[in-house]
Amino acid sequence: MQLRPYQQDVIEKTITYWRGGGHNPLIVVPTGGGKNPIQGHLCRFLVGDHKRRGLLLSHRAELVTQTYEAIRKIMPHADVGIWSATHGQRRVGADITIGTRDSVAGHIAQMGRLNFIGVDECHLMSTKDGTRYRKILEGARASYDRLELFGLSASPHRADQGLLTEGEGAYFDACPAEVGVRQLVDDAWLSPMVSGDVGAQIDMSGLKTRNGEFVAEELELRADIDEVTMAVVKDVSAALSSGRRMAMVFACGVKHAMHLCEAMRAAGVTSEIVTGLTDKAQRARLIADYKAGAFRCLVNVDVLTTGFDAPGVDVLAMVRPTRSASLHVQIGGRGMRPVYACGMMPPDSTVEYRREQMAAGPKPRGCLYLDYGGNLARHGPFDDVNFRPKSGGGGDAPVKVCPKCYRLNATAKLICECGHEFPAPEKKANARASRLPAMGTRAERHGDITIAYALHEKAGRAPMVRVDYVSSIGKVASEWLCIEDTGWLGERAWRWWAKCVGGEPYATTAECLAHLKAHGQRPVAWIETARKGRYNEVTHVELA
Repeated sequence: MQLRPYQQDVIEKTITYWRGGGHNPLIVVPTGGGKNPIQGHLCRFLVGDHKRRGLLLSHRAELVTQTYEAIRKIMPHADVGIWSATHGQRRVGADITIGTRDSVAGHIAQMGRLNFIGVDECHLMSTKDGTRYRKILEGARASYDRLELFGLSASPHRADQGLLTEGEGAYFDACPAEVGVRQLVDDAWLSPMVSGDVGAQIDMSGLKTRNGEFVAEELELRADIDEVTMAVVKDVSAALSSGRRMAMVFACGVKHAMHLCEAMRAAGVTSEIVTGLTDKAQRARLIADYKAGAFRCLVNVDVLTTGFDAPGVDVLAMVRPTRSASLHVQIGGRGMRPVYACGMMPPDSTVEYRREQMAAGPKPRGCLYLDYGGNLARHGPFDDVNFRPKSGGGGDAPVKVCPKCYRLNATAKLICECGHEFPAPEKKANARASRLPAMGTRAERHGDITIAYALHEKAGRAPMVRVDYVSSIGKVASEWLCIEDTGWLGERAWRWWAKCVGGEPYATTAECLAHLKAHGQRPVAWIETARKGRYNEVTHVELA
């Protein structure tokens, strides 16, 4: 199986991390970025090259099937088995066992000695005692205490934990490989998201939270009102009438979903509903009919947020406020899969060709995102999500949008900078349209760059060389070279030196810094940066 360039890069960085003595890596790849090929090639390294036995876990049976097919393509001669009640299989003794979390949880001892476990959608792994994932890991480590764990997800964050590499009981040690949404959109591997005006906003004032999320019962009462429902129907109908083809609506609860679906049908929009109460066979039939175009709108409650693949979706109506940045990311990913006019896209295709084929396909305008719950204000655009430490506290969004100038203001602020006075909160929907962008700033290119070097030291860590890129308007971005690190950070520093200076770096940070200050590096024509949180990250250095 030929890999896309960024997939190959992720695999190399993860293997370098292992070879450097690292353990338990978290791998972050956006929805639609192709995690299964990455997982399959990591298994080939672990099983084919090092004769290890492992378990690959998913939380849904559909993902087990996808993983199995990917592994068979990459490792056609490997001994691969499935452990899943849904599949009716409980295979013991395979080199790679692919199973569902729920089926494996009570039978981990039967797996025998495992050298590694890989978890897809690993943001679903709670660190609390007694959870199924924790039972699986404890059982596996009882037979082999040097068990390796790796996880893949589009989101490095949980609402009740914060970042998956931090906090008490964190399963993962570091994130050596991460692919950004903006990178894949710019390179035309993903379809962009665009914000649409909405006719109402759900009133979130004073809404309580429980375990880091809005209380479900209260949230449904706020969302399931006629003013919001009619706005959703009007907005989705208008989007489909404008040439868009497939809409997904995310509701707060079963009754809310039923009311939205009924209202859609009354307005002439062919619609169906899928919830946790929907029979599995019926769910599969409805999803197949939806993909085939039998109806145009699919309303769901918490069942199609992961593992659902319908690339043609070009309208997402988010009528479900959430405090979970992970859920925000996962739902956004339902609309970002591209559809190319040529069908399957070769991994070695050019950016220009991919853009051309995307523009000629059925969703040339990307996916329209209709935000009725303030999720963009709460979490940020999909290519620059604010993964805060641990969620908690009250239920109000941390910002509110000025209806006059559209600035973001703290919820407690009474007067915006433009002079607009915010009214006292009322228990009703806000009819103002949300105009926050679904995608943030694109990557920027900077020329006429000068470069400065400095020593960067931090307690408990090896010293680093800080490389500052400066333009006429000031410092643009910085890179850090950890020459003395023996893991993947050191590997990255050596690669930078080979490209930008030539040859191998000196043994110590002090010697490298002295060389750079005396002789500099190869001339730089321009650099490219992308916004990551509060800072610019260097994404490419073009030598002159």
